[in-house]
Amino acid sequence: MADFLLEIGTEEMPSSAARQAVKDLERIFRQEFQANRLVFDEIRVYATPRRLAVLLTGLGERQKEAVLEIKGPPANQHFDLNGNITPAAKAFAEKHGVSPESLVEKETPKGSYIFAIKKEDGRKSFEVLKELIPSLIKKLSFKKTMRWQGKLRFIRPIRWLVALYDRQLIPFKLDGLESGTNSRGHRFLSPGELKIVEPSSYVELLRSAKVIVSQEERKKIILNGLREKAERGQALINPDLLDEVVYLVEYPWIVRCNFPEEYLSLPSVVIVEVLESHQRYFPWVDSNKKLLPGFFCVSNGSPESEKTIKEGNERVVKARLEDAKFYYHEDLKEPLASKVERLRGVVFQEKLGNLWEKTERVEKISEYLAEKFNVDEEEFFSLKRAAQLAKADLTTEMVKEFPELQGVIGKEYALKSGEPFEVAEAIYEHYLPRFPSDTLPKTKIGKIISIADKVDTVVGYFLAGFPPTGSEDPYSLRRQAQGVIRIVFDGRIDLSLVDLIKKSLSLYSEQLGIQADNSIFESLCDFFKARVERIWQKAGYGYLSVRSLLSRSLTHPVMANSLIFQLEKAQKESWWNDLLIAYYRPKNLSSPALGVEVDPLLFSEKEEKLLYEAVMEAERKISDLIGKSEWRSAMLVLANLRKVVDCFFDAVLVMSDDIKLQENRLRLLNLTVDLFEKIADFSVFPKVL
Repeated sequence: MADFLLEIGTEEMPSSAARQAVKDLERIFRQEFQANRLVFDEIRVYATPRRLAVLLTGLGERQKEAVLEIKGPPANQHFDLNGNITPAAKAFAEKHGVSPESLVEKETPKGSYIFAIKKEDGRKSFEVLKELIPSLIKKLSFKKTMRWQGKLRFIRPIRWLVALYDRQLIPFKLDGLESGTNSRGHRFLSPGELKIVEPSSYVELLRSAKVIVSQEERKKIILNGLREKAERGQALINPDLLDEVVYLVEYPWIVRCNFPEEYLSLPSVVIVEVLESHQRYFPWVDSNKKLLPGFFCVSNGSPESEKTIKEGNERVVKARLEDAKFYYHEDLKEPLASKVERLRGVVFQEKLGNLWEKTERVEKISEYLAEKFNVDEEEFFSLKRAAQLAKADLTTEMVKEFPELQGVIGKEYALKSGEPFEVAEAIYEHYLPRFPSDTLPKTKIGKIISIADKVDTVVGYFLAGFPPTGSEDPYSLRRQAQGVIRIVFDGRIDLSLVDLIKKSLSLYSEQLGIQADNSIFESLCDFFKARVERIWQKAGYGYLSVRSLLSRSLTHPVMANSLIFQLEKAQKESWWNDLLIAYYRPKNLSSPALGVEVDPLLFSEKEEKLLYEAVMEAERKISDLIGKSEWRSAMLVLANLRKVVDCFFDAVLVMSDDIKLQENRLRLLNLTVDLFEKIADFSVFPKVL
């Protein structure tokens, strides 16, 4: 057993790239080592701003032995009539270097065949690694890469490579750079090279060079430091910021800084935005999470320079807060409503007009949605007001300087302007959800305007010719469409997304004269369906259940979302096969073009009448059960039709020579199928024999 170390030394990487590389490296190594039959006990992946490292323990000296089964001629060519091995079998054995006597016969889906069983000894792991490591590094992918010398693209220039198998260097070249045994310590606290003698010494040797290679350890150091420095208060810890900062430093230590108390008169969201998003600092708060005049900096410099670092950070924050204070007071010189007219001068999208026009469309979509949300007269006034003001803060000096505050500062300015709380809250909420795990709007008005704004954006960019392509989605249309669906599902809003898309398209046509052909409408429907599909798949629902409900996920999204769970459970019930048989027997002969208008006077067999009455009775029951969302009971009603369906087919010749009888019977089958498909498209499920 041996230890293995690979270190990729780079120029400073972005935090997000280092974080993703940790996950990717472990996945790549596990997959490739398994594919190459290399066995190990444990893998640890490390990342700092200047290095990516993989440390393996318990690596086998050789690859695992491979047992190959090589398919040969059909088994009837193994022995002749006298029981002797045939020339064909001998030739096959000789070709693959095995004895004819070792050949075996095995059953396959295509019949019985001769197989040669061949064992392949494993190569030395050291030799395999020499060839494998360069390809492993090249498998790492990043959103943005650069090329600095040869053909290799990487997140940042690679400056050194370390590869060790126990104490032995693993020699390889990567884009002109040769592997070695020399790493580098902290850029400022321990400059220069240091020799790595063996993988087991790596972590401690780097520690002595002021580099904590373990991201988990760096996180603990930061958290402990924040607790120690907080004194009478505590650090306000944003988990996302913490994860980001962990990958920005190699040797973290905490510096507590202060700012003048006068800036606490600013809205807390502004101060937090300045500290977190712009400077990557942790705010200082009391036990009630009220801001105190200070913050915490995670430094990667020398502790001996704490005074200089403290003063420098305080100077930067004071300047940023002074700017924010100026913008804040300038913006408050006039009410938020007076800024709406300025939206005429802000382009929404070159082909889609300005933000004032977008505001008009959002207001009209909101009015359209009001009925779906049972908005009363008082709420309707607040809804219109919030829709008119929703984008006004985009013209403010504060948002121009701090774009992340859109909606947040809009709420603050609305309250300062005397707007009702529900209007101010909706201005903030209409941006929600901003990312996949973000909270949803809680107020009725916030939900309506959020849906209206997001649908208008998605539809507009499709009309402008900018739908997402592949992995590219520069306007975050997938996120916005998914936000619409999440709000609808969460609020159980009886809303047809198909009708909503049509409404949005019609507003673009009326206002800007942009006409949409049917292909754009179909593309938009498919796009929203794909978002529903992703939400359901992420929730763990099966492929067939998802496919069976996708067509109605846009026309009746809430119904489909409440049904899919029961549909999954139904497939494990004893009566599920009865349901499918009762569906497929009429489905196989149905002729949708004939419609479902059945004439009972044309029945010539009692089984026709029995099926018709059973279907009509089932339809009455199912309509009531669907209204109560009692999906299991509704599907049981369908399953119970099997007996009458079987009797019908046993007694009735559907394709009668009498064309009137034939078509009436086909319409009866259509009616039966239509009843099943009121719940789901059962044709996606495998037929039951």
